[in-house]
Amino acid sequence: MWCEAQDKKHYNETQEAAANHEQLRKLLDPQRDSLVLNSMGAAPQFTPVNRRWPIVWLTALVLFIAGGSLIPESGSTTNTEPTRASMDPTTTTSATSESTSAATTTTHTSTTSSTHNSSSPSSVTTEETTASIAKFADIPAEEPAQAPAPEPVIEQPVPAAPAPAPARVYYANCSEARAAGAAPIYEGQPGYSRKLDRDGDGIACE
Repeated sequence: MWCEAQDKKHYNETQEAAANHEQLRKLLDPQRDSLVLNSMGAAPQFTPVNRRWPIVWLTALVLFIAGGSLIPESGSTTNTEPTRASMDPTTTTSATSESTSAATTTTHTSTTSSTHNSSSPSSVTTEETTASIAKFADIPAEEPAQAPAPEPVIEQPVPAAPAPAPARVYYANCSEARAAGAAPIYEGQPGYSRKLDRDGDGIACE
């Protein structure tokens, strides 16, 4: 299917290219444009896609036959190996017992020597740690940086409220002033008027 689709696509392309080639040859003059015509060459020809399926099937068949011939040989080798391994333990038991005894003796000697050697490094490490602690103890601790004091807030004085203007008081006569409890009224006090101060001494409604 894929090869047929590719063949159809290539066939259409070659047909279109051949038509364009013929049109160009008709437009060119054989005498004047001979060099161009010679360089163009012949019209492109359609070439189908090469079918390689027989080769693929043949190689797959060869690989399948080769794989089938190798399977029995691998099985025979696996079967012969356990027989050889089954014969070996009878001869190696004595050797393993001797090696284990030698290993136990060497472990005892190595542990004793390691205990003698490990005592000295521990003392050295303790001296180094104490010396390093003493060095760190001599270093004075850095004091934390003090935060700058906040600037004092200057409170602006609140202006005093202006004194309320005295209400204008008017008395039509002295009897009204006496009824209000304001008599006598001195000059400058609310309700004083020249009308109520008949003698002009500055005291009204005497």
